[in-house]
Amino acid sequence: MTSTSSPFPLFRLPRLVLSEVFDSTTPDEIVQISLCSKRAARIIKYTPSKWKNKTSLHLFFYGDEPSRIQYFNYPLLFVSEFSENENPKHLENVKVGNSIALMDKRTIYCKNTLEVIKQVVEHSMDCFNCEVSSFVISRLATSSEIEWVLQWMSSRNTVFTYCWLDCNQDAIEGLNNFKNILFNSTAIESRSNNLVTSSMAIPTESLIIIRGSWIEKPHLNYMNCTMLNLEGASFTCGDINEILKEWHRGELLSHLKCGFFGTTNQDFEQLLEGIMFQMFIEKKEYKMSESDVYPIYGGFNIEREDGVVGTVTNYSDGFQNTFALMVWPDSTN
Repeated sequence: MTSTSSPFPLFRLPRLVLSEVFDSTTPDEIVQISLCSKRAARIIKYTPSKWKNKTSLHLFFYGDEPSRIQYFNYPLLFVSEFSENENPKHLENVKVGNSIALMDKRTIYCKNTLEVIKQVVEHSMDCFNCEVSSFVISRLATSSEIEWVLQWMSSRNTVFTYCWLDCNQDAIEGLNNFKNILFNSTAIESRSNNLVTSSMAIPTESLIIIRGSWIEKPHLNYMNCTMLNLEGASFTCGDINEILKEWHRGELLSHLKCGFFGTTNQDFEQLLEGIMFQMFIEKKEYKMSESDVYPIYGGFNIEREDGVVGTVTNYSDGFQNTFALMVWPDSTN
């Protein structure tokens, strides 16, 4: 005698019991269930669980490699461009938002990857009642793909926690879109070993650009941060002179508290030409945070009409010349 088992009626469970079930599952399992039907997605959206309302949804956008949507440390789904070499027989049809694609386990294959990535992220946001909080964009992404992602970010009217952009000079036009994107935390930079790329962590509070020899003065219009580190740039002292004059007039870097600018030379006469300043030789300390204190061994104070004072100093490690602009008061006041 044979027996057949019936499917477990998961969605007939009382709401409180179903909530406990979801608490005992992982986010990737919840997303897999949500893709079964519209009803499943709707029930998951409105059922409380410990995974809801967290700012831990991340998009890793890799261009010609599968992109990853992740919640906490759980990869939810991957999105990959469909290749003619793929065997569609082992793939299942799946509908995400308004997009229909093919899926194998956790990877979705499609033609229009950008639109499907958007739909997958929005579907995940519905599942966990949260906003996507951070983006990691690889240098493998094209400039048009980067521009698309950044425009989408700016259109969401969301305060993001983090964006990592690793791109080459051809894609830097995407920086224009950052002026419309809001961030709420200081990001930590990571060094790139690729000499032709520039790695950026770009929130409102802090911007650090490594290997930034491509940076020109107009790029500073989109870098109005409180902490700006451009030690890898190749400004001339004439460039720094213009930057200081525009800062003095309140036209550039109005939010800056601490800035580092890499230079090709250290010509103080050219640097300070046409600028009123007071020279000092005594040692000072500029406190960027409780744990980050920057020693100043002499420099030049420049006072704006509004009474704000900026200290200009320089240092060289034998390989890189850098000028710093410290705006008072520091974090001790």
